[in-house]
Amino acid sequence: KREVEELCNHFNIQAANPCAVLTQEAAKKFLHQGNEDNLYAFFLQAANLHCVREDLASTRGQCEEMKVKIATAEDGMSALEEQAKQAQEEYEGAIALKKLNEKLNELTRLVGWAEVDYKEHKIASLEQEVAAIDEQSGNCEAKLEEAESTIRSLEERQRQAD
Repeated sequence: KREVEELCNHFNIQAANPCAVLTQEAAKKFLHQGNEDNLYAFFLQAANLHCVREDLASTRGQCEEMKVKIATAEDGMSALEEQAKQAQEEYEGAIALKKLNEKLNELTRLVGWAEVDYKEHKIASLEQEVAAIDEQSGNCEAKLEEAESTIRSLEERQRQAD
């Protein structure tokens, strides 16, 4: 069967076409004796128009299916576009939040160093105060010793005078 099909294709023989099968005499008889309906059916089959009609109907059906699918897809696209827009907004919000967190971390570090600087200045100020108090206490101790030695010497003189 395959070889026959290949030969028919090679020699361009349309075995399914009734015109190719009928002899010239048989075709004349059929054309003169047939009624209009038979002639029309014969013409459709000979010209292979019934296949074209079926293909056209199939194509129309496929076009209608595609229109429905396109309409459905377009309806779904608006929802998907809205989801994409929301996702983009969330993404941008997340980026802004990340930048704010980074800024917060940087400011927290700066506050920490500012506190260290403030404490260092306060310690330096307190150390200066302690040094001044130590100096004053040293001066007071010296005056105290001088006063005690004066008191002792006065007490000695008073003892000697008694």
